[in-house]
Amino acid sequence: RGSAGLSLQTGYKCDDYQHFQRDESAQCKCLTFSGDGSLLAWISESDIKVSKLPEGEIIYRFPAGYSNSLIFSPKNSFLAAWGPYRVSDKAPQGTHNLVIWNLKTGEKASGKPLWSLDEEICTRVVADGVLVLKGSDIGGDCLAKFSQPNIQEFSLSSSVNPIKFALFIPTRKGAPAFVKMYNYPDFDRPVCQRSFYKADNVSMLWNKSGKSLLLHASTETDKTGSSYYGEQSLYFLSDEGDSIQVALAKSGPIYSVEWSPNGREFCVVYGCIKHINYKIVYYEDYAGKSNPIQYKSLTMTVLCLAGFGNLQGEMEFWNRKELKLITKFEASDSTSFEWSPDGQYFATATTAPRLRQGNGYKIWHYSGCSLHEVKITKPKEELWEVRWRPVSTDRFPSFEISRKPIEGATVASKLQAKPAVYRPPGARGAPSRIKLHDDQEFTLSSDTKDDKQMSKSALKNKKKRDAKAKSKQDSSSNEISNNKNTTRQPPTVKSQPSAVQQENEKKLKNLQRLEKLKLETELRQEIEMLKLS
Repeated sequence: RGSAGLSLQTGYKCDDYQHFQRDESAQCKCLTFSGDGSLLAWISESDIKVSKLPEGEIIYRFPAGYSNSLIFSPKNSFLAAWGPYRVSDKAPQGTHNLVIWNLKTGEKASGKPLWSLDEEICTRVVADGVLVLKGSDIGGDCLAKFSQPNIQEFSLSSSVNPIKFALFIPTRKGAPAFVKMYNYPDFDRPVCQRSFYKADNVSMLWNKSGKSLLLHASTETDKTGSSYYGEQSLYFLSDEGDSIQVALAKSGPIYSVEWSPNGREFCVVYGCIKHINYKIVYYEDYAGKSNPIQYKSLTMTVLCLAGFGNLQGEMEFWNRKELKLITKFEASDSTSFEWSPDGQYFATATTAPRLRQGNGYKIWHYSGCSLHEVKITKPKEELWEVRWRPVSTDRFPSFEISRKPIEGATVASKLQAKPAVYRPPGARGAPSRIKLHDDQEFTLSSDTKDDKQMSKSALKNKKKRDAKAKSKQDSSSNEISNNKNTTRQPPTVKSQPSAVQQENEKKLKNLQRLEKLKLETELRQEIEMLKLS
């Protein structure tokens, strides 16, 4: 999807899909696949189009209005479209910004729904609680109501028997925030709950079986001032009553959390940007291993750890079973990453508006081979989105991990060693005088330089300083020996130094001051160059 329209492509060589007619509209706002990949919906100018796959024919057209987002219900019975809430002179009370279409009848429904996986029930959050509606008739009578005001987040699990849901209530008037998990239709007693502070926003992530939940809590600011991203924490809840805060080895932001497709473990990427760690956690016993966003193959055979956005696009691919590195390489300027359904290939893309130059996408193999690349070269043409069509992973057999490159493919160059830190010519060949750590000692003396590596002028100045220091030492030693040979005299009033002595002391102080200023200037230059590098 881009400024040139929307197209479907097939195979790793990205050939055009013959059964689908390309939409050449320059205003394709959004696209979404249904969960099983049998339907494709997108917004084209003023219409919402729904295409049936693999036939490629358009089966529905709906007015888009102000919608810019789409989503299918789990069993493809409904399509929800929504956009920004708008107030105008003609409609000062506002206009409806959510429309739900019944894909069986083609009629419009109402409400803001959240379906269970089997579409037996549909839930909608209101001001004083949650309404439970019949999944096939969301405009009908309410089946039940769960009364709980101030619900900020609500989520349904992927489980069916029983259906579980979780809700989050934020901190209010000094009371702690809390999250509760319930079994439908038992609203009287939660199966698990947890209260905590430091939670302005949360995101919920269920595992495949719908029995366990990860809650990523964050605050907008960090009162201690140690982090720009605020404070973040991670909690684990299960239908057996477990509510545990996930212990992480280092403090810092949590960049990504993701469940394994097997539902028995999850991966956390966290820490400061220079020391990012990952931890694979088995939720049964919390045995873990301790580089930034993680992406797992849908078969959980390969684990990819990658850093995009502000990072350089470095990717590491690991054998999950053996915890051994397969390969690592770089996909620079990438803004998106997605595994193919078979778990062996993936796509990276450079898209607008994040980056408006160098748009395009690549198809890769986990061994580090680039199979196909498409570049956007036309003036003012942009790429906005690249997606795989969802297909059930049961259709693909398991595979053995191989480090051998695919024949005929382009092998990505391996990561090169990072260049050394720049040092100005005057500081090269000598130990650094910058103190980077508290336990590191350093001196501002320039005597640590090797004479062979110094320039002629620096060597000449060093010899002058050494000769001056030696003559001063000799004169002081002669005075000490003369004092020993003379008899001890009663103390007398100290005579004033002569004009020659005062002049010599003044010159010596000036020389010391100039030397100190020179060293400080060199130190500042070295620090500035280190910052730039």
